[in-house]
This record gives sequence, structure tokens and C-alpha cells, in this order.
Amino acid sequence: MWIMIALSILISVQRLITLLFPATFVHTYAGGPSWSYGFNFLAFLIEVVGILGIVLWRKWGVFLIAIIYVAETLVSYTYFNPRISVLSVLVNAIFLFCLMWAVKRKWVFFH
Repeated sequence: MWIMIALSILISVQRLITLLFPATFVHTYAGGPSWSYGFNFLAFLIEVVGILGIVLWRKWGVFLIAIIYVAETLVSYTYFNPRISVLSVLVNAIFLFCLMWAVKRKWVFFH
């Protein structure tokens, strides 16, 4: 569980760096939608709240992380990388599966 939280924190720190220094990462978001910076900021806020929710053992924290992770993946594939790689989809699915598995012993999501 702590590995999943550490990975989420690492992703959030990376996102914060891109938000604080947008001129440095302008080539990364070239050709993307005009709202990508706003989406990136919203995703950062949701990730931070989700991480806090997980640390406080709240189910909504896990759901927030999962929802924003799926939304980020869809935006990334739609606007920045139109060719979907089987490996990247597999890595994303494994990350979400591991996150759900890590908290499954504590919470029952579906009755």
C-alpha cells in the first residue's frame, strides 16, 4: 500500500514541477489543447486530495486517485499520443489493479 502511495506522491511532485515551471516543459505539451494547463492543475489538486484521503483511510481517496488516473490516461491518449501502446495500457491497468488490491483487505468496495 505504501508503495502505491509513494508512486502517487512521485507523480504529484512531477506534476507540481510542470505546473511551477511551464516554460521549461512547453515542448512536452506542444500541440495539446488550450485547457491542458488547467486540467493539469485540477489533476494535481485531485491527486493531493486523493492521497490525503488514502492516508486517512477513506474510500473516496482511492476512488479519486483511480478516476483522475483514468482521466489523465484518456487525455494523454486522445491529445498527446494518439497511438495506444499495449504496454502502456497494461502498465496503467496493473497500477490500478495493484491500488485496488492494496486496499481490498481493509475495505470492501462491492458487496
